[in-house]
Amino acid sequence: MIGSALNDLLDQPEFGHGLAFGIVIGVCGLVVAILWLSVKHRPAPIAGVLIAAAFVFATTDTTEIPSNVKWGLVLLAAAGVAADYVASYWRPLVVLGVGFALPGASLLTTNTELPTPNWVNTLVVVTVTVGGTLVADFDRRHHDRGWAPMLFAMSALGVYLTVPDTERAMVLLGATLPIALLGWPVPLASLGGVGAYPCVGLLAWVAAIDGRGRLAAFIGGVTCLGLLVVEPIARYLRTESRGFIDALPREPLTVIVVGFAQLVLVFGASRVVGLRPRVSEAALLAIVELVAAVAVLTMLAAVEREEAPDDG
Repeated sequence: MIGSALNDLLDQPEFGHGLAFGIVIGVCGLVVAILWLSVKHRPAPIAGVLIAAAFVFATTDTTEIPSNVKWGLVLLAAAGVAADYVASYWRPLVVLGVGFALPGASLLTTNTELPTPNWVNTLVVVTVTVGGTLVADFDRRHHDRGWAPMLFAMSALGVYLTVPDTERAMVLLGATLPIALLGWPVPLASLGGVGAYPCVGLLAWVAAIDGRGRLAAFIGGVTCLGLLVVEPIARYLRTESRGFIDALPREPLTVIVVGFAQLVLVFGASRVVGLRPRVSEAALLAIVELVAAVAVLTMLAAVEREEAPDDG
């Protein structure tokens, strides 16, 4: 079933439009990223903004998105800029990010196309504010490795594989794939705080809209953020503020470990959680998956700490 779904992508105009705009905007971003790297000597924090821009432009010719969603994305980008600025002076970014992102996240839910249950709007806002803050933290922590754009592309793939209506999910996936290459294999760009919130906002909104026919798919879709939200939580639970991923060697093949972990979480979210017949069952499985992932990362970090050589 997964193979046929992936084969169908190539024949769909929504995916084609997303891919085309992703390539064009990605090439423009490549120029900026190279210039940024030559001056700043670190990946440019632009991949998230490029993904959002590619999605918005691509939907103009396919499934036009409402103006409130566009303005919501603008507010979320501004929230990322504000959170990054203030966090440089005050560290509790989680509190800051949630507060700054709340207006933009709330604006996304004013669209009457969203499913009618009130909990859908609530979950969209929670995903964007809390999830966006965690994704921004992951990207900030590991920006020099360029992993976040690649992991977000896997999240977008998971949304496409679980929602019953795929028009917008195909656009998001197509727009994301070329731009993800700016982060890997050569780390030229990261999502950036300015782009993390809009990306999570798009993923949550697309999962809600395209998941209207099966609301469990919406829960599975937002759970597809996977490692991007799980890793910061596991790190916060450790007093050393050092997670398992921090200990991974800085080698090109390390991405295989990180990518496999994300693949497992995305598969569980999209093909198990998102396909449940009942919302309550999907919510329970999503919680179990996320809690289990946090527990595993926390234990791995503890083991790494115990096995690390004593500098003293």
